[in-house]
Amino acid sequence: MGSGIGRELFTMRGGSLEDGSQLKVRLVLGRSDRFVPFSEAERLRDLLKNAGYDVTLDEFEGGHEVPDDALGRAVTWLRQLVDDR
Repeated sequence: MGSGIGRELFTMRGGSLEDGSQLKVRLVLGRSDRFVPFSEAERLRDLLKNAGYDVTLDEFEGGHEVPDDALGRAVTWLRQLVDDR
């Protein structure tokens, strides 16, 4: 994978990627990000989903910033996680 996002990144210190599969993950990325290609976010989403994670990929039109509406969705998502505990 281009930026080094792969299974090896998560297992460098031993263990397995599946060890954290009970975690919920939210990825927020602009489709025009010049620093992190959107395809890498899609690969990471797929890698984590295949390992059993509950993954949400929140994409937006834009670059390497998080617009207010995407930030609002992330905050709502986090609040829901806390409320569900």
